[in-house]
Amino acid sequence: MNGRGNIRLGRSGIREGVCASAIALSVGGIFSLDTKQVYEHGNSSYITLPLAALIALLLFLALLKLMKNAGAADLFGLLSKGFGMAAAPFASAAVAILLLFSAYLPLSQFIQALHGLFFEGVSYARLAIFMVPAVLFLAWLGLEAVVRTAKCFSILIFIMFLLSVAASASEFEISRLFPLPGNSIRSIAVQTFEEIGLFLPVMISLLTVSEGFNDTETTKKIAIRASLISASILFIAQFSLGMIYTYTELSKQFMPIFRINHLNMFEAHMMRLDKVAHVVFLNGALISAAFYAYCAAYLLVRAFGLNDIRPMAALCASIIALLLAAETETMNNNWFKTAKEFLMKTGFLTEALPLFAAGIIAAIGRKRRKQYAC
Repeated sequence: MNGRGNIRLGRSGIREGVCASAIALSVGGIFSLDTKQVYEHGNSSYITLPLAALIALLLFLALLKLMKNAGAADLFGLLSKGFGMAAAPFASAAVAILLLFSAYLPLSQFIQALHGLFFEGVSYARLAIFMVPAVLFLAWLGLEAVVRTAKCFSILIFIMFLLSVAASASEFEISRLFPLPGNSIRSIAVQTFEEIGLFLPVMISLLTVSEGFNDTETTKKIAIRASLISASILFIAQFSLGMIYTYTELSKQFMPIFRINHLNMFEAHMMRLDKVAHVVFLNGALISAAFYAYCAAYLLVRAFGLNDIRPMAALCASIIALLLAAETETMNNNWFKTAKEFLMKTGFLTEALPLFAAGIIAAIGRKRRKQYAC
């Protein structure tokens, strides 16, 4: 309740926050990639993805500093102090849409992967029908329910990830990583810049619901620990894939992390590890989407002065469903694909610039007010 009606923010600890954030960061970095683009000229993703996650952390710390300088307790406080109460709702709505786009990305990839591997005769829309209600249910229950669910599943997801890598260890060949470091320095820099947008939404989400983790200092600890954990997971995942497949093979595969579970080690003893792993990883994507959906709903509730999170949670889940439906219905149309690629490539700019602008304006305004007061 937190004194503002049925907001369902609750109170969560560092472990719960780290689990939810690490899952969202890892899901975004592993399952939201456009493999054709990432591996087209070489595999340097084991460098760029962890680096992008750490740069997103640095941007989080910079935004947190601006929030403190502006006297804001959370992201909406920063937007309202920077842009004013009249413009803050519109800025909040734009940020919420970007968070929901980040929730949609891995879900769309999972729908296509599950359709191609297991449910070829089932339409994309029917697969989406089973995913969106799970996202709505968790977001409806509130932040504490989301992060505690993440804590329950985090160990299982991590163990399944390690088993997936171990199952493919017999296929490792260091020569497949060549040419090193995969791309030119300029290409690595550009790719890293573009991939920051995969991780920054998690940092923005943490700033949005910092009150649910008691204060900004606790939120800072959560962000640092989750970023270090996810950067390690991303390095292991991409380095392992690089030793299993050449970059030309990776560029032709859709969600290659799914493919390594089809390799023969452990399969006879673990009753088709691939199917179990896919379900476990899908749960991670659903938890990640629910985390984004709640944070987007909470931001909208704050922006429009509402006292109940549930209508906004339903709206956010509906927007995710609409994005999934739009992709499945327009898969062969260029307009949706172009818009999606644009947001993926410019995600860092579209997410960070307005927030930093608000922070700088708010900090300058507070400093001037102090000077006039003296």
